Amino acid sequence: MTSFAAGFFFFAIAAVIYGLLAEEPVGTVALAFTAGLAFLVGYYLLFPARRIDPRPEDSKTAEIVEGAGGQVDGFQAEPASDG
Repeated sequence: MTSFAAGFFFFAIAAVIYGLLAEEPVGTVALAFTAGLAFLVGYYLLFPARRIDPRPEDSKTAEIVEGAGGQVDGFQAEPASDG
């Protein structure tokens, strides 16, 4: 997520510098659009990330047992007994 924010600032600054030095509109517009796309993707990834609780696999100190159990994708975690 932060790489897209960094990309936004990089391409926005590059568009301004390129527009001042090159005086060529097509490259300036392309860099500005690239900055806009980086902003859109970064904002989209940041917005849902705030509402989602961290999962055990996001922690470097998590144990396997912390993520075990329950239902996974609608299937039971343990097979039904044959009895």
